[in-house]
Amino acid sequence: MTGPTTDPRTGARGPGLIRKTRPRGRGGAGWVRTRLRAAPLATLLSAVLVFVSVLLATALPRTLDRGADRALRAYLAEQGPERTSLTATAPTWPSRSDGDLPASLDHVLAALTAAVGPGYRLADSGPVYGVRAKDARPLNGPGLARPSDIAPNLGLLHLPQIASHSRLVEGRWPSGGAGEGPVPVVLAKSTADSIGVKTGSVLEGLSGIAPPMGIEVVGLFAPADPAGVYWSDSATACLLQACLKWDKKHEKSWWDAAALVGPEGIGRLAGWGTRATDFWRLPVDTGVLRTDRLPEVSGQIASYVAGPTASRLVTETGRTDILITSELPKLFAAAEARRQAAAPLAAIGPAGVGGVALVVFCLAAGLTGDRREAELALLLARGGSRAGVLRRLLGEGAVTVLPAAVLAAALGVLLLPAPRLAPGLLAAGAVALAALLAFPVRAFVLLSARRAAAPRRRPPRG
Repeated sequence: MTGPTTDPRTGARGPGLIRKTRPRGRGGAGWVRTRLRAAPLATLLSAVLVFVSVLLATALPRTLDRGADRALRAYLAEQGPERTSLTATAPTWPSRSDGDLPASLDHVLAALTAAVGPGYRLADSGPVYGVRAKDARPLNGPGLARPSDIAPNLGLLHLPQIASHSRLVEGRWPSGGAGEGPVPVVLAKSTADSIGVKTGSVLEGLSGIAPPMGIEVVGLFAPADPAGVYWSDSATACLLQACLKWDKKHEKSWWDAAALVGPEGIGRLAGWGTRATDFWRLPVDTGVLRTDRLPEVSGQIASYVAGPTASRLVTETGRTDILITSELPKLFAAAEARRQAAAPLAAIGPAGVGGVALVVFCLAAGLTGDRREAELALLLARGGSRAGVLRRLLGEGAVTVLPAAVLAAALGVLLLPAPRLAPGLLAAGAVALAALLAFPVRAFVLLSARRAAAPRRRPPRG
């Protein structure tokens, strides 16, 4: 806008030419608003198309992640808690007094538990640990069940946490028995019924290489949860229920059973079974493992079994003869091989959805370009630049695409919870970008072709 002018004859100041200009940026916004109001149905359909496409793009990676995690956890659950645990064993120290043996078990357990993680954790069922005699002895006594005239075999072990996983049915928990005389033991009620033992029975365990040793049944117990993870360890085999063994070659059968001793009887386990072994089984919580973190967790468990963590545990526990094993690295490798084998099939879905979405956006852009070709040509003929027209088209598309894309991405994240957020958001961003650029790219092609086809002006004749 110019200021007032002065009359050269009179010197009076008068109003000059007032040039009205529109603030920058408002023209584009008004044009976008006008275009959206001119075709409300097309705008609504475009928003719905973007919403559905972005929702599918967000949901598909999250669905694949959830499916891969479920497949991993189901595969590990099928293997059983013993194969998915960290197991440590060490020979029982005969030089330790009976009072030091339970404390030694707890000390090693605390060190083993503290070294777990951080990429994985232990199951809520808790560890199973104790001491077991290596070999069983055949029992000698009146009233015992003898299939094929073979005496039942009895193994002995000590479980410090037995009272919290079972209840007494008869008698008392074992105590004492550190010196001479029969070792006090408890049996499961079903095991005692199978082999013909009652509370108060005193039986003799025979051995071909060691003197006889007696046991006294001081109580019977029943498990609180027979199907619980605590009873799935091989160390507790034939403890809750005596196992009927069968020799097919000789067609003979006999009972194998197990009994529990108290803390004072740990020192006598080696005499019963030629030697005794301390064991700790730490079940890993497979219900929280993720496929994308499987290599990291596998490396941590490998270090726990035979690596820096294992070396540190030897120092912390003071047990130089401790041996840590686990089948989890092997199971992880098998699970990863299964996933890789299924990966080509799993990729068909994302590739198909992405291809269909791209084709739909291209078709929509082509139809819109044909419908608005005359409008674009008119804008160009009135002095508009290609860059200016494309900016207006991008602004028009952003008003439609961005709100629908943001709403669809948020809805996909809420409806399908998954640990990883990035893949779904990246897919949603790619689809939203394709939807935003489809028509401007088509318009750029149309405008470029029209400029290239303009006829050359002929020079005037002299």
